[in-house]
Amino acid sequence: MAATPQSSGSRGDERVRPTQTAPQPGGAVLTARDLRSAAKLLGEDSPAVRRAVRTAFRAQPRLAKHLLAKRAHDEDPRVRAHVRSLQVALEREEVVRRLMRFLAKPKVDLERGLFLLGRFDDPRIDARPYKRALDGFAREFAKRSVGLTEELDRGRALARYLGDEVGFRGVADGRYPPTDVFVHRAIETRRGLPLTLTAIYSFVARRVGLRVGVVPLPGHIMLRLYGRRQNLIVDPFHGGEARSQAALMHYLAQHGLAFRSIWFRDADDRGLLLRQIRNLSHSLEIHERHAEVKALRPLLRLAVPKPR
Repeated sequence: MAATPQSSGSRGDERVRPTQTAPQPGGAVLTARDLRSAAKLLGEDSPAVRRAVRTAFRAQPRLAKHLLAKRAHDEDPRVRAHVRSLQVALEREEVVRRLMRFLAKPKVDLERGLFLLGRFDDPRIDARPYKRALDGFAREFAKRSVGLTEELDRGRALARYLGDEVGFRGVADGRYPPTDVFVHRAIETRRGLPLTLTAIYSFVARRVGLRVGVVPLPGHIMLRLYGRRQNLIVDPFHGGEARSQAALMHYLAQHGLAFRSIWFRDADDRGLLLRQIRNLSHSLEIHERHAEVKALRPLLRLAVPKPR
C-alpha cells in the first residue's frame, strides 16, 4: 500500500526580517542577511563550506526552509542536490525535536509515537493511509470472528489472520535494515523487527476490543493475549505462532540469560518507543548511515535500553 506524502504546513514560507538574529554556539550571532549570503554558497563542493552553510541554516530553520525552497529548482544539479540534502537534514532535526516534546508528556501513546518516528524515514509522510489500513485489518477480522465468543479464541484467530493471511512476519537474514523499524514501512512490506510487528498486532487487537500486552524479552519482543482465566504469548516475528513458557525459558537459556521477572511483565508505551529509537540507531550504525545516527543523538541521550 502506498502512502500519499503531504507537506508539513506553510510556516516555512513566513519571511524573517533582516534585522532578526539567532544566537550561535560561543555567543556568535547570525543575521538573516548572513543566511541569505550562505544561500549563495549552495552547491559548493568544499566540505568546510558545506558545514558552514548547514550551521548557518540550523540557526534559523524557518528562514532556511524558505531560502531552500527558492533554490530547490535551480538549474544547477549540484545546487538542487545540496538543497535536498539540507532540507532532509533540517526536517529530521525537527522530527527529533518533536519526539523530545512527545516523550516529555506525562502519557505516551505508542501508536502515535511510532508514526511520529516514521517521519525520520520520510519527514513528509502522511500517517492517515496507514492508520486506515490498520482499521481495515480490524474490520475484516471482526467480520471473520463473529462466531467466536471466548476472548482467547479471538486472540488466537487474530494472530493467525495477521500472520498467515495478511502475511506479517520477520526475516531473520541478519541485514536488519532501517526500514524494518518503521511501522508504515512494515504495513507496506509486511516485514519488520519483532517490536514493529508486535506493535502492529497490538494496534489491530485494540481496535477489535482485545486485551493485549507487550512482553519485552531481550532481543525479541512478543505479544501477550489475555483471556478470562489465562493468557497466551504469540510471536508476531514468526507469523503469530504461540510460545509456551518452556519455549520462552529455552530462548533465554540459548542466549545465556537468567530469568528476570521484569522481562515477562507488560512493557509501557514510553519504554517501547525509547527501545525502538535505540533499534533505529543500531540499524543505522550497521548500515553506516552516520549522519542520521548523529541526528538521533539528542534522543539517544535519554535513558534508553540497549537495542532489542
